[in-house]
Order: sequence, then C-alpha cells, then structure tokens
Amino acid sequence: MRQFVVLACLVLQLYSTQADTVSFSNQTGLKFSFQNMVESGANVPPSNLESLTLFTNPYDAIQFKPSAFVAVESKLGTLETNSLSSTINFTALSNAGLAMEKLLIDIEGTYYEFGLPGQTSVLQTTLSLDPIKFTIGGNTKTWSPSMNVTRNTTDKTWAGHLEVTKSDLQSLFNSPSLEVTQLGVESLATVSATAQWGNANSYLTFLTYTLQPVPEPSTGALLAMAAVFGLRKRRA
Repeated sequence: MRQFVVLACLVLQLYSTQADTVSFSNQTGLKFSFQNMVESGANVPPSNLESLTLFTNPYDAIQFKPSAFVAVESKLGTLETNSLSSTINFTALSNAGLAMEKLLIDIEGTYYEFGLPGQTSVLQTTLSLDPIKFTIGGNTKTWSPSMNVTRNTTDKTWAGHLEVTKSDLQSLFNSPSLEVTQLGVESLATVSATAQWGNANSYLTFLTYTLQPVPEPSTGALLAMAAVFGLRKRRA
C-alpha cells in the first residue's frame, strides 16, 4: 500500500491535468530550464506524451516517450482513416543568461502495414511534426520548412531531425543581433493511418528537444584576447 501511495505521488508531481490539457513539471538542466510545459489536444487528457525525462549530457534535453501515442487498425474491406495528435508548448530559459546556439528536435516512431494477399489494399501511415512556432518577446513566428520525417522500410521505423540555429531565429524574427535567452516553442505531433483490406498502425515512440548554448571561449582564447588587449593598451 505504501509503495502505491509513493507511486501515485510521483505521477502527480510529473503532470497535472486540466480540461483538454496536461501540464508537466518544470525541468532544470545545467544551462537551460524547460518551463510551462503543456500538452493539449482533442484527445487530451489523458496524456498522449505520457513520460518525460530530462537529460543533461552532453546538452540539456527533454524527451517525451509517448508509448500510447498510436493510430488506427483497419477493419477488412472498409476504407478507414484515423489520426491522433498532441500540441506541446514550453518555454526554454537560460539559467545564467547564456544565449542559445541551436535547438535540435528529434522525432522517432514505428509503423506497421499489412495488406491481405490477393486484394488491392490501400495502406498509408504518416508521422509528422508540423507546424512549429517560436515566440520571442511576445512575438510569434511559424518555422518553415517543416521537419522531413523519413521511414526505414527494413525495420519499420520513422526518424526525423531538425536543427534550428541562432542564425535561423535571427532571420525569422528579422533581428540580426538577436541573442536568444528565452524561447517559446509550440509543435504539433501527429500520427495517422489509412487502410483497406489490411492493417496499418503508426506509433510515435520518442520526441526530443535539445538546447545547445553558444560555445564559451576556451582558456587559450581568453589568454589570447587578454594578450591582444594588453598589447593595444601599451601601444596607446
């Protein structure tokens, strides 16, 4: 009984629910914090994204493991389509004013397609992360192009990777000198399946957001800068 109570408390700490939303607890890494994390959607609650893990090596990252995020199985002979989606919102904050160099977004999943022998089957499965919106200082922009998600037909897996750099955000917000220390992120993850005379399933198994800070100057670089500064000072 005591173990059950402890487990229930841990679950409540992980996320709380409201109408059509699930709120996850704030996570603090070594350089950045992930705050105000909210999942929303027509089928929420319960959470589609389920489990949240914080990683700090080599960079701060949050990873959702949505094992229950699945689409449809068909009924034989009828054309059926089903989809499931969740929108995740969060704010990334620098812990000590260190600017962001890159935001990496990775999406992975699995799928299954099976057509009946002797039948003209219609089988389609999709996994997407689109659109993606960024907010800086109350100004929101939609990122384009969207992530390119590819499939490996041998092991029936999905994979997608997107890198958003500081330069990308400077161009998107038309601010060449922009230093990003606070960034709002909104992305819509969707799996869907269509089948006739067969079965088709789509699964989203991992959704990861990683923040890389602007590289700090090395000790050698700092000494070189100090030497140059000292030389200029003596010449003056």
